[in-house]
Amino acid sequence: STEKKRKLKIKILNKFKIKLFQKSHGDTRSVVLDFKQNLQQHHLAEADRQLLEQEVDLFISESPDEPGVYTEGDEDKLQMDYESLMLQLRIAIEDSFKKENQEMLRSAVATILQEEQRDRHWMELEEEQRPRWRPLRCRQIHDTLLKKVVEKRLQQVREVERGANDLSTSLKTEVCRMGKQIQRDLLLVVKEVQRCYSPDFDVCNMYAQLYHQAFSTRLMELARSNINLEECTYILSWINTYYPKDVLQQQELESHINSKSLGALLPEEDFRSLEEQYLSHTEADVRTWLSNGLKKEVESWKNDKVPELIDGYFFSYLALDIINVGINHVDSFHTICKSHSMFDTNIVFTAFYVHRKYIEERQNLPDNMKAALLSGAADLRDSCHKYLLSPIHSELKVSDLTIGKFHVL
Repeated sequence: STEKKRKLKIKILNKFKIKLFQKSHGDTRSVVLDFKQNLQQHHLAEADRQLLEQEVDLFISESPDEPGVYTEGDEDKLQMDYESLMLQLRIAIEDSFKKENQEMLRSAVATILQEEQRDRHWMELEEEQRPRWRPLRCRQIHDTLLKKVVEKRLQQVREVERGANDLSTSLKTEVCRMGKQIQRDLLLVVKEVQRCYSPDFDVCNMYAQLYHQAFSTRLMELARSNINLEECTYILSWINTYYPKDVLQQQELESHINSKSLGALLPEEDFRSLEEQYLSHTEADVRTWLSNGLKKEVESWKNDKVPELIDGYFFSYLALDIINVGINHVDSFHTICKSHSMFDTNIVFTAFYVHRKYIEERQNLPDNMKAALLSGAADLRDSCHKYLLSPIHSELKVSDLTIGKFHVL
């Protein structure tokens, strides 16, 4: 066991010395700065290498058979220097989006890589043989700070006072501001920030995931609050249109971000709840509009307003209005929701159910006229059903499945 530890110590010592030798001989600067000067001038990677050298001198003896020789005061001073370095490292990460900070950020990333490698080397030794600050876990600190940076940036745009150009509700304004901030920040990451990182960080996807999670968390809170139809519609529009198309599928971002790996912005349960709320309100609006339209048509007849005569038949524009209302609502739903077929069918049911029910309830209509009107409504209904079901039928194999008659209310 003693011999095994001795060989391991030789291995660790050689790793440390080779790395430090490569770094020191790669430095071409004519003026060598001390640790504090490097820190003041934001040369974090060089300041870190100086601490790494001191760490080897203190804790790794030239002879693998002997422990490193150091005093408690030396160890305390080195730990304080490491704390000073880590403070500057945190500042560099927190200021990642400042253009004037890019060189410092680049040096901070190099520091993280150096320290991660040193942590791995120290972890090969027994705990009592390591410095008390090891492992430093700089990568973990970096990832935690980035998450806080993202959350803070989105929080800041939420707290800005509303202005004259804001949207009609505070919720819509907040969602819009967050979405636009994500768009701006991801573009900045792609154009500027990623240049400071090595490829193994995959920093573009990392930022995309952090912004996605933060946006998702806030949207979930809003969706579960007491929101009105206008706000429900706006959230659905961001989920299904603005965010995936206007933000993630920007030409500058597409090659850098794997948007498919981000997942859904809302859990399925919350998303379906929003869709159902929107559908319920829309169906109620359609019913109200159709009912009012029929009442106005009746009032016209009662006031002896003669309908227009076309090709020998009295013609009412109400039928065209009914079709137009249905088409407009279907188009709107297609834009902001996913469950298209469900809505298409429901909106047709709503429009022609109201129309048919009105005809059936007219007691003063002659039987032959009522039959003709109901037949026309049925033909119109069947045409709509054919339109809605044809995409489904075309995909079914007639040999495998017999399609039954489609029954309606």
